[in-house]
Amino acid sequence: MAKVRAKKNALVALKGGNVRIREGVFYDEKDPVVKAAPNHFDTLNDYVAKNLAKSPPAVVEAATAAPGETRTVKRPAAKKKA
Repeated sequence: MAKVRAKKNALVALKGGNVRIREGVFYDEKDPVVKAAPNHFDTLNDYVAKNLAKSPPAVVEAATAAPGETRTVKRPAAKKKA
């Protein structure tokens, strides 16, 4: 079963009452809420295609020092006893 993602917060009217959808929450595409308001949802492929193009490349911090590089560690000061 394919999943869809809510585009924005909304209140959807169903037979049993209103259902609140939250932006970013995933639903099954056969869910009655999705069928009642399909314009409030994106397929995962559409969502990834839109946002992958916008996101900058990830910057990865080096976990260890490079050869010849020195790193210092500042440790928190010891707590004084009262």
